[in-house]
Amino acid sequence: MEQKLKGFDLAVLTELQKGLPLEREPFARLAQILQDTKKCQDEKDLGKEVSAAMVIESIRSMKEQKYIRRVSGFFDSERMGYTGRLCAARVAEEKISAAAAFINQYTGVTHNYLRDHRLNMWFTMQERSEEALERTLREIAETGLVEELHSFRKDRTFKIRLVFDLGGGPLHLCPELSDKMQQRGEDTESGDMHQKDTSQSQRPITEKEIQIVQVLQVEFPVEAEPFKKIGQRIGVSEEEALELTRGLQESGRLKRIGVSMYHTKVGYPINSMLVWDVEDARLPDISPEILQCPNLTHCYTRTRAEEFPYNFYTMIHARSREEYEEILTFLHERIPATSFAALRTIQELKKAGMRYFVP
Repeated sequence: MEQKLKGFDLAVLTELQKGLPLEREPFARLAQILQDTKKCQDEKDLGKEVSAAMVIESIRSMKEQKYIRRVSGFFDSERMGYTGRLCAARVAEEKISAAAAFINQYTGVTHNYLRDHRLNMWFTMQERSEEALERTLREIAETGLVEELHSFRKDRTFKIRLVFDLGGGPLHLCPELSDKMQQRGEDTESGDMHQKDTSQSQRPITEKEIQIVQVLQVEFPVEAEPFKKIGQRIGVSEEEALELTRGLQESGRLKRIGVSMYHTKVGYPINSMLVWDVEDARLPDISPEILQCPNLTHCYTRTRAEEFPYNFYTMIHARSREEYEEILTFLHERIPATSFAALRTIQELKKAGMRYFVP
């Protein structure tokens, strides 16, 4: 466990996970949140004013130290007009390097992991259309680098929430966290085993919004007035850049401006995809309590395959083997599955933000 952050840096990173407020000076607002809650202050620092400059310096330092991968916009791919699949391949050991290099070249592949399963290479893929996605999968299959290739469509989303407890406290359920996150607009579905509504009609995305997306998806400027720089990059005023960003959030396309972390570095070395075979008729019997587990970051149903009969997916992160086993027991008691498999992450082959509207 590598987590060594303390005090101020720890508090900044904890708040940053929840998303930046969309204001002209978001880091000043974040400083005020920290000041008001006094989460960042040791006893010797009580009474000192927390400034935007302190927050910015902390974030830049954590990026240099490889606690933070990036600060950027996180988007809803479906609402952006993209279609996606989770893909699984069986790759011979001597071909892993070549297969990963070929698959990772695609912009639409954002995550790729080796997992301890017969289907050992798992990657996400997003494209502008089903036709483009199928064409890419055919290209991968025809290389001869993979012995099997499967893709799984997502049916229903129950939870997506990446907010980790960085304080080192004991594992606990925290329904109050979900309430606070919903108030701040965090991308979470939590507390109800219901289908996420992504079918509502939307106005078409504008050219200026696309330009904003192309900036936000790479890196959000970590400086006092970030929207001024964003506006300069696309030829609009600071005010218009901020309003365009707010519009993206209001339409549901932008989930948040937040942080991607190096999970092992911040103290979560164990990552596992737990898959369950649950009869469709019994999906409503799954206890909603599982969604309140803070270490469970993703929960959704996907299509089955004859070679992989699981339909209920849960992704968990743990700080220790003991914590991992505790979470596993907790889920087993609440998910009425006929069979189950745990696919531990062996190696991260690619992890990157999605690049939308790339020619």
